[in-house]
Amino acid sequence: MKNQMSTVWAILVSFLFIHGFTAEPAINNRYKVLRVLPRNEEQLILLQDIIHKRKNIDVWRAPAAVNSTVDLNLSPSSFEYIIAELEANDIYNEVLIEDVQKAIYNQQKNEGSKISVMEGDDFDYGNYHTLKEINNWIQEMATKYKTITTIFKITNTYEGRPLLGLKILNHYKSDPEMKTLLDMFDWYIVPVVNPDGYEYTWSNANRRMWRKTRSKHGRCIGVDPNRNWDMEWCKSGASIDPCSDIYCGPFAFSEVEVKGVADYIMKQTKNITGFLDFHSYSQFWMTPWGYTERLPTDFKRQDEGAMAACEALRRVHGTKYEHGSIANIIYKASGSSADWAYAKARIKYSYGVELRDTGKYGFLLPADQIIPSGQETLKGIVAIAKYIYNQK
Repeated sequence: MKNQMSTVWAILVSFLFIHGFTAEPAINNRYKVLRVLPRNEEQLILLQDIIHKRKNIDVWRAPAAVNSTVDLNLSPSSFEYIIAELEANDIYNEVLIEDVQKAIYNQQKNEGSKISVMEGDDFDYGNYHTLKEINNWIQEMATKYKTITTIFKITNTYEGRPLLGLKILNHYKSDPEMKTLLDMFDWYIVPVVNPDGYEYTWSNANRRMWRKTRSKHGRCIGVDPNRNWDMEWCKSGASIDPCSDIYCGPFAFSEVEVKGVADYIMKQTKNITGFLDFHSYSQFWMTPWGYTERLPTDFKRQDEGAMAACEALRRVHGTKYEHGSIANIIYKASGSSADWAYAKARIKYSYGVELRDTGKYGFLLPADQIIPSGQETLKGIVAIAKYIYNQK
């Protein structure tokens, strides 16, 4: 019975965790990351207004609620301006990253341990990799494990790169836990959903913080892929400004990458019972809705799955994740993948996951945290897969 079900049930896992600054700041001018904590409604509104007026601020973590931290990547001039405004209004702040360029350099020094997680596999899982290296890994996995894996192509990107994924079938027997998972589901894994943006981050150190796609819409480049889905598109927590790093695009599904993934899902929609979209950072395991603080009909079951994932994850290295709906736990964000997957593709168990950490490194997580982050995340995925399976 399990093997029959696994041909029907599937979980799609995608990774969309590139963050950046659309105006390409000169990072070598000692940008700093500043954490701010608005302690009342007046301070929150003031902080939102300050950020809105100073348009060249790179917002890592937006001002969403009272007593919710805000992280800003600031040029020297913006840092002086913001500090003066904060101190004048008695708003708490601290510097999280003193020198962003140094943090980027440290991340690119190949700090990770040379660790292979599969016997005979020489891929270095303890370091960050270029798009070419990731695509080569996909090819190598499909060749090495040709009886259980197949490559699928979703579409070509705006700049003509293939957007590839790896489907893992239900015949893997060497690890009991993995065998159980693959008896339950087929797995569709898309390592990089924004290939053009990801490739761009490797082209120059000053471009490391790029977040958006690379399409051209007006005077600035790119669209935030997780504001471009056709679900309450651009209603809240998104911007119509093409230069904003949360630009929703000129219309829903304007981005070929986002539309390609959506079309692929809709072709498989009767087969997909779980959807996980991984981003960074904040350590959240989140459920719909993103566009409103109102909770969906299935929230209780969705949140129970998220709770199971967080607990399983915590038991590995003690890392604590929070769980809840996107709008209530982090901020409102319309046009998100999790909202669309739940509402339009009818995938009941749809999640957006923000990976390590909570701000010490932010989007510049050191390479030596890749392996432990992967280990704990895998346990979270295992737990949520078991939870979903047991609901059927």
